Amino acid sequence: LGSNWWQSEWMGTYWDGDNKWIFHSKLGWIYVYSQGNDSIWLWIEKLGAWCWTNTARFPYLFNTIHDTWIWIDLPNSEKDSILFFRFDIGQSSGNWFFAQ
Repeated sequence: LGSNWWQSEWMGTYWDGDNKWIFHSKLGWIYVYSQGNDSIWLWIEKLGAWCWTNTARFPYLFNTIHDTWIWIDLPNSEKDSILFFRFDIGQSSGNWFFAQ
């Protein structure tokens, strides 16, 4: 894409400034801590939380604050308003919320 913009098959479009912070087109500012080729920890500024994911699970993230899984509704999210579904612990039910 050029000018430090990248397209990942599993993560989507983001800008990489070479300092571990990326600007994701849907999620906004994220700090990325990589654990190899497919496992990463993300500090998602809009959530104020560390989340874990990998290539097989994204857009599902494990949220460390709530100790549960969340799902990002990427098609219905924008960088200023991200739509998430937070699963109840050990359940397939949960609730929707926006991070703004």
